[in-house]
Amino acid sequence: AKPSNLNPGSDASRATPPGSTEPPPSLSPSPPPSPPPAYSAAMAATAAPPLGPRLSTNAALFSDQITAMLAGADVAPSQYDDYYKEMQPQVFHHDRADDHLKMPIIMRNASPALIIELSLKYESFDSSLTATGALSCLSGAKTGRSPKDKRIVDSPESNKNVWWGPVNIPLSHQSFMINRERAVDYLRTRERVFVVDAFAGHDPEYRLKIRIICSRAYHALFMNNMLIPAEGKDLDNFVPDFVIYNAGSFPANRYVDGMTSSCSIDLNLERGEMVILGTQYAGEMKKGVLTLMMYHMTNRSQLCLHSSANESTLTGESTLFFGLSGTGKTTLSADPARLLIGDDEHVWTEKGLFNVWTEK
Repeated sequence: AKPSNLNPGSDASRATPPGSTEPPPSLSPSPPPSPPPAYSAAMAATAAPPLGPRLSTNAALFSDQITAMLAGADVAPSQYDDYYKEMQPQVFHHDRADDHLKMPIIMRNASPALIIELSLKYESFDSSLTATGALSCLSGAKTGRSPKDKRIVDSPESNKNVWWGPVNIPLSHQSFMINRERAVDYLRTRERVFVVDAFAGHDPEYRLKIRIICSRAYHALFMNNMLIPAEGKDLDNFVPDFVIYNAGSFPANRYVDGMTSSCSIDLNLERGEMVILGTQYAGEMKKGVLTLMMYHMTNRSQLCLHSSANESTLTGESTLFFGLSGTGKTTLSADPARLLIGDDEHVWTEKGLFNVWTEK
């Protein structure tokens, strides 16, 4: 087999210009039909009648999605279309009567420069710039992954496809929904929330649409750097395949059935959601996306691999390097005489190889 490199040759520009001084838009909901004053002109132009179908355009659709998520709607990503078109307007109208529904400032796909600025301004207790200008952040008590606190929801769909045991520990749907609501409640009380809409995988046929919702700036920067950003037309009608609610600064309830500590990383493959509580280690998000890719690619008869890969400039043949973290995959694949495809995770399809992550 001679898989070829399917990765694009260059990175696209960021959605927000570095150093932008424009204040972030507020997406706080207001009674229909008039959009709230903080809405942009583009958003106002695409607003729909209060009880009619919502237009599938970027600003209006995203506003509806994020408001529903943080308002506590328990709809899964796969049910978004029906929910927004038929149920959402009535539910929002009822929710607006509740005093607790105060929405945070939403920072969607903010530029790295803006994220770093906000991290230094609002998280100065554990964020600083190094001598080289990189952002250095502390992740609290957890400085690595917590595999014993990771759970996978035992659902009808995933039950027969997951190898249950000491690594893949089952969790009930009820416990997942309790943790999900705890995470959403925490995120809704923050002054600002970061949203990263991006892709896992370079091949459009197999890539997955990922949404990260988090309160820490460095979590947004981490996944902005890892994933392939959705920009321009890709943001239109963006309905995620998978949503990560990262409320890692807030502990899990130890009395919820299935919890063994105040840390919990819960993956629901059927709903397409992940909840993080009690750990600020950013690598949990990356490993969650990788788990998702391995699950879905296997179900589609494709091979997701923890490996680095490069390509011969003479023959076009690719080489894969396997090994655990720290065993030399990056070093071996960074051959100056060959083209680097990626140094961490890849998917081998019938067409060739593609990198799961972006390369910067």
